[in-house]
Amino acid sequence: MKIKNLQLDVFRSNGQVLMQLYKQRDVNLWDLNFDFPDDKAIVIEVSFHKDKLDNSKNLSNFKSSKLFEKFTEVEKNDYFLRLRGNTDTIEVYKVVMKIVNDVYSLKNEYINYTLNAY
Repeated sequence: MKIKNLQLDVFRSNGQVLMQLYKQRDVNLWDLNFDFPDDKAIVIEVSFHKDKLDNSKNLSNFKSSKLFEKFTEVEKNDYFLRLRGNTDTIEVYKVVMKIVNDVYSLKNEYINYTLNAY
């Protein structure tokens, strides 16, 4: 069976989503002004919305981090980062953990994740 859409949600212990990871070819179907020719890429989305815990602080941390310049703002306070399709799993993990530690300052908090296929 070939699964068309995959989504990995990374969230903190209180259930608040920190980021989501998608296949680029799925993102290309969303009618956004965000397109890359490599449909095997991985896209990491971080969103900052007023209802999230410490949202202003997290957004400030994000904008002052070295990661910020690598992201593209796709919609207001929604940012996407594209990683090449051949990016090693360890490298993806390092980026995810850098976001967790630098943006959300969750160095000692347990992080959960779910993988959804649809």
